[in-house]
Amino acid sequence: MMLEELRTPLTPRRLDSPVDNDDSDTIVLTADEAVFLQASWQRAVATIDVGAEVIIRLLNDKRSLFKSLLESHAGHINYSGNFTVEVVNRDLRRAKEVGQGVVQFFTKALECLAQPDASEKIRQMSYDLGVLHYKMRVWFQAENWLCVKNSLLTVILEINPIKSEIYFCSSKR
Repeated sequence: MMLEELRTPLTPRRLDSPVDNDDSDTIVLTADEAVFLQASWQRAVATIDVGAEVIIRLLNDKRSLFKSLLESHAGHINYSGNFTVEVVNRDLRRAKEVGQGVVQFFTKALECLAQPDASEKIRQMSYDLGVLHYKMRVWFQAENWLCVKNSLLTVILEINPIKSEIYFCSSKR
């Protein structure tokens, strides 16, 4: 299967966001939107352990298959309570590494926003990440990516509450 066959058109995240008409899968952010995203991310990373926060939400979310996926690669998790940042950082080395990888990926992706070919670079980063997961035999389905997205948004919005109405793309269950 070719990369072109894997691409699906994206919808604008806000009704008034400009969209590049030449390439239907490219979202164009204004300079202010890019700066806002970068500042929100930097504030979150400087304030809390974003990676561990995302991981605990995935581990505590019963819809997420993250715990069983993690156990299939790192061994049984002998913990039955609600996961916390302390538990992840102290007892779950592989989970902590995954959380750090999430932070590194999004930090790098947001750094790309200042570049004229940001969409292509982020697309390639995402593809490479998918290849890495495939080689590691990490079968991550679309609904799990929704859990990751929701966990990440929850963490970011707790640090950066939105004071105006913004339209989020979401799926109905």
